[in-house]
Amino acid sequence: MTTQKFMGRNSLVDRLSAQVGNKDQAIAILKARGHLDDSGKLTATGQKRDNMTAMERALDRAKTRT
Repeated sequence: MTTQKFMGRNSLVDRLSAQVGNKDQAIAILKARGHLDDSGKLTATGQKRDNMTAMERALDRAKTRT
């Protein structure tokens, strides 16, 4: 699913929430990825991702796939 909302920095949770349609589900996904800890705070990895724009995250994903 694509969305044009929350494309900037510091919108990791909001962007994923918009994509999956549910904030609780987005938080569960981010916890499983290690981007949020059990209390819901960003981990170091999560903070790094949160500081990226949507385009920067897409480029980062592309780099890891090749």
